[in-house]
Amino acid sequence: ADDLELEHRFKNLNLLDGASRDHERALLLEYLATPRQKKLHEERLWTSAYGFWRELGAGYQQCLRQGEKGSGGTSKASLPIFVGRALRALRQQLRWALLRYESAEPRVWAELARLYQFAETAGSVEEAIAVYPGSSGSGTVKQEFMKALMLAASATESLQPVGQEIAARLVAHCCKSFVIAKEPREGCTHWFDFAAPSSPVRLVRDPPAGATVRYIGAGPALKELEQIRAHIAYTRSLPEGLDLNGKPHDDEVLLGLLKHLEQDWAGKTQARRFERRQVATRVTVVPGLNDIIEALEFAINDSLDFTHQAAAESWIVEDMSEGGYGAIIPSVAGDWVEVGSLVGVEGESFRVWRVGLIRRVTRNERHQQRVGVQLLTQNATLVKLRLKAA
Repeated sequence: ADDLELEHRFKNLNLLDGASRDHERALLLEYLATPRQKKLHEERLWTSAYGFWRELGAGYQQCLRQGEKGSGGTSKASLPIFVGRALRALRQQLRWALLRYESAEPRVWAELARLYQFAETAGSVEEAIAVYPGSSGSGTVKQEFMKALMLAASATESLQPVGQEIAARLVAHCCKSFVIAKEPREGCTHWFDFAAPSSPVRLVRDPPAGATVRYIGAGPALKELEQIRAHIAYTRSLPEGLDLNGKPHDDEVLLGLLKHLEQDWAGKTQARRFERRQVATRVTVVPGLNDIIEALEFAINDSLDFTHQAAAESWIVEDMSEGGYGAIIPSVAGDWVEVGSLVGVEGESFRVWRVGLIRRVTRNERHQQRVGVQLLTQNATLVKLRLKAA
């Protein structure tokens, strides 16, 4: 409602924000607990969460606009709180987009940039504010802004949804140490341009010249992350104060995730073992061990191997090497596609089955999905075993 008084608007938004906290957390846990959602159910969960954060964030931005005009008698001290809460809502929208391996809407980046620039102009980016009541809700506009940028810089397209959730919590845990500067400095690995806001870009590509560019990075947080990994490796327990949503965790999986984040926060890219070449060919893909076994059995019994399985899908390979493929997958591809999925692959140019793992998933603004597949074998063979008679 456009005609609400600022005090009344904020009071109602605050009530909604607090009352929905447990429900939003339960929805997230349900989304993460079912890795292979049916499309209709996944759509309902995702749309509910994303829509909630979008509307809540829009409400806080409306509070900011009213506060700038001086309406409602709200003091200027409330403006950084409106900015902090709006930034948090935008970060949650980014987080939910990444869970779906999608790019964040351009609107999200534009609003993040506008809010931070407002606080920067007002000189309040470093001001300690109670974004939410209680010690866990205190922080600064800079910290809220950097949580979003460093989450986007953490290569979440290579993580399963549960791993993404842990990464988001590690980012929040280390946010006080992140750095942002107008000039390149130690600890900065990416850049962000307020004039053309989008996901942070690695410094391997030079930013445009101008005063609107900011250099960002983990800074001292990289050392903090290394200390967390050492603590877990030595004690097999979480450091005090680190909250992973109260869920049990596998130490080895967590240690692997920490190594992944260390590499990204250090600005390093993993070297490719094999040279990649551009191609344009189709491959037939089947999901999971059972369908792979069925495809291999059919190949043994029929040398032509036309692969008529109902589960088979046709993907377009854009690039390939001895180690794997980069492929475009159809929008109707099964809901099973996620990081870590096992796949069987048969190509037009080779009439043998290969087995691989999906290592990366991305989806652009046109909802076109791309995957990176690491091959485990160049020629899969079905071996049948039986107990030897006594």
